[in-house]
Amino acid sequence: MNNASFTEKERIKAKENSFILAGKTGSGKTTLLNTIFGKNISKVEKSSKSGTQESSIYYYKLKNGINISIIDTPGLSDTNTNNINIDNTHLEGIIKLILKEQIIIKGILFLQNFQNERIDADEQRVFLIFNKLFPSEIFWKNIIIIFTHYYSDPQGDTKEEIKCNKEETYKIIFSNIINSTKDVSDTIEYDDLCIKYYNSFFPIKNEKQEKNNLKVKNDLEVLLCDFCKKEPLISKMRFFELYKNVGDDLLSEKEEINDENEEKDEVIIEDILQKKSPWLHYNTRLVKFYSKGHIDYIEPYKNELRGSFVINSHCIANVIDEYKFEVVTISRTFVFKHKSKKIANRWVEIINSFVDKCNERKSNIF
Repeated sequence: MNNASFTEKERIKAKENSFILAGKTGSGKTTLLNTIFGKNISKVEKSSKSGTQESSIYYYKLKNGINISIIDTPGLSDTNTNNINIDNTHLEGIIKLILKEQIIIKGILFLQNFQNERIDADEQRVFLIFNKLFPSEIFWKNIIIIFTHYYSDPQGDTKEEIKCNKEETYKIIFSNIINSTKDVSDTIEYDDLCIKYYNSFFPIKNEKQEKNNLKVKNDLEVLLCDFCKKEPLISKMRFFELYKNVGDDLLSEKEEINDENEEKDEVIIEDILQKKSPWLHYNTRLVKFYSKGHIDYIEPYKNELRGSFVINSHCIANVIDEYKFEVVTISRTFVFKHKSKKIANRWVEIINSFVDKCNERKSNIF
């Protein structure tokens, strides 16, 4: 049954069992959507540019007769623009659509390309965005992680070896994010995550691909049916309250730091670090983290401020390797390195400690 075939009453019922389809640009959201419906309902984008520019609702009837709706979202970390606020705009659009259509979310389908070597900072940020949007104790039990493009690796590694590497990486990411949410860190286990591996095709070119897509579709139908029985991620009233709370933080990401008329911040930590530029090379910067929650990076030889960004409850810091660390914010990711492993770890600890305090200060709206 397609969108046009649904009556208004059926659409209202379908919105009580809604699923968000999320992922980085190129993760295969559109192809999976077409696989579920068995036909071309959304254009597949061949380039690295984002194919979906705004959220859309699709209605679908499962084989057991349950009506569901799927929200196809824009590709977060959009490669079609260098505007660091584009994810904020997309997120606000998703929130407004949920509020306008009075949608009840039962689950989130996170898509990731299995062929990518690692789960990068942009993909981690997608998790960070949605983790802050919903109650953590429910969020982690209502997500489906789907690795797409699940076929043989060109380097010759077996799929099972790659799966093990992916899941080990996921355990680290899961631990970093969940441990920053102290009220639920003892109640949620990694095994609570639902992880699937699919390879779907569109357009379908042969009988083998057709059988494969049918298998993926049937497996997803069973999964979505089970998730329809779960507790909603959040009530409509609570979502509206949280939207205001998250919206305030999003706005703070966009505002420039201006302390000319205020008392000078206390520097928590400062070091000469190598900062990764958008052009992938590293520049020497004097990096300072202030007590009011912003990080400045300065060209040390000219004592010239090159940029600044806000640290709030939506941020997380991770150690990438022995000498590198990253700071993931909603709007972008910053990568730094130092020749001392001890100093890199110290920055991560201090930033995450500050984020924990931000979370503690926020009122419990649930």
